Amino acid sequence: MAKNLKKTFLKEALNMLPIYGWNAELIINVEDQLGYHNIFTTIKDLVAYHLEQNDLKMLKKLANAKEPEKVRDKIKLALLTKITLNDAAILKETVKFLTKPQNTNLAFKSLANSCDKIWIYAGDKSADFNYYTKRTLLAGIYSATIVYYIKNSEQDTLNEQDLELFISKRIDEILKLGSFKTKIIDKTTILFKKFKPN
Repeated sequence: MAKNLKKTFLKEALNMLPIYGWNAELIINVEDQLGYHNIFTTIKDLVAYHLEQNDLKMLKKLANAKEPEKVRDKIKLALLTKITLNDAAILKETVKFLTKPQNTNLAFKSLANSCDKIWIYAGDKSADFNYYTKRTLLAGIYSATIVYYIKNSEQDTLNEQDLELFISKRIDEILKLGSFKTKIIDKTTILFKKFKPN
């Protein structure tokens, strides 16, 4: 029952999000609209739930889609699925919330979880340093794609083919790094170690 209430609350919150943004006022207005109270204690709890649900929706869609043979195509499909789960307005508000200093931990935890789930879907079983470099590189592609998606949606110049091409080019750039990939030890990799899913 509580699970259904959370989903109902989130659905209504996403409808109101373009008006209020992710803040306490949003929770108050959703509570007034639905008559449900204390479903989420803080706005950060609500955003965290939204991000978790996005990952679950991504995996469900991928499970029902034809699985590509190549790893790079699996990554591309997963990113396309993940990015297009929400429209640009919702994604923009979420990025705005996650880039606030007080939300850094949630931002990196969510990024680490999403990248981990995508790599697992793609068949990755690495457990050594390669585990972190793969997810760090994917995080860069994912972040760049979000920026591209939001920017072009605002200019009304986005279509799925352009988005797919953008992701393909970013993957090609990473593949050209070759052995350099194994030498990547930066703050992002360290953060991935910190937020590695259990």
